[in-house]
Amino acid sequence: MTLLQPLQAVAKDPNTDWNPLFIYGGVGLGKTHLMHSIAHSILENQKDARYFMLLASSLQMKLLESIKEGVLAFNQVKEEIPQHRCTSYR
Repeated sequence: MTLLQPLQAVAKDPNTDWNPLFIYGGVGLGKTHLMHSIAHSILENQKDARYFMLLASSLQMKLLESIKEGVLAFNQVKEEIPQHRCTSYR
């Protein structure tokens, strides 16, 4: 299996075994470009899809702040993210 096969599978149908898809690598290798390409393909094929991109550090801060505020805030953050068919963290 090549790297291209899981990327194409998620782009064709986000509800695959490859979702969530984790792309990991060093700086400047094109991870963000891959994520945007997948998102654009999903948005072209599924008009009702929504794309959401969040820096991993921002997600970490949101979760830490919500934990400090209590269970209700933490649950709100958890519910906020899965509403999107295509969510990227970078």
